[in-house]
Amino acid sequence: MAGRIVVGLPTGQVDEGQALLGGLNAHCIAGGASKQETVALLLDQVSEPLIIVHDVSEFMADPDLLARLLALIGEDDAVVPVERLRVRGSLATIDADGWMESRVDRERLVSSYCPQVYRREALVQAFIQAQRDGWHETGIYALVHRAGGKVCLVEDGGEHLKLTYPEDLAVLENT
Repeated sequence: MAGRIVVGLPTGQVDEGQALLGGLNAHCIAGGASKQETVALLLDQVSEPLIIVHDVSEFMADPDLLARLLALIGEDDAVVPVERLRVRGSLATIDADGWMESRVDRERLVSSYCPQVYRREALVQAFIQAQRDGWHETGIYALVHRAGGKVCLVEDGGEHLKLTYPEDLAVLENT
């Protein structure tokens, strides 16, 4: 059972979100301009030793997956579910001028999703360092890792749906 649920929403939707969650022990706050800023604001609202981060763009979190992640946290700073990416061609990164920067090993590529479990102290330290050094990452677990934290990536074969691109709405409409 969660000790506290805190939801970050766009400033103009906080009251509406609170009304929708009225029957739950949940508190809505205004989020930031990015996921990183929003999680930093949410982190200020909680003191529990374990923090579960879930993204509104991802639906139907599997309770069994969450229980598995909580059981795996051990001494790690974060536990994040991932799926291996199947890529047919070779991969590389490209710079702003169109030149190849580096080769990427396609056999080791994974994509992360939520829910993700963190030790609060590791998150706090990662956000302090990110603020001090100007780090910006698309994944919160990347901040923890960059700050020297131990991040366990757990392969999960379960189905999950994430809304990232406009065409993803068609998948949601067909479920």
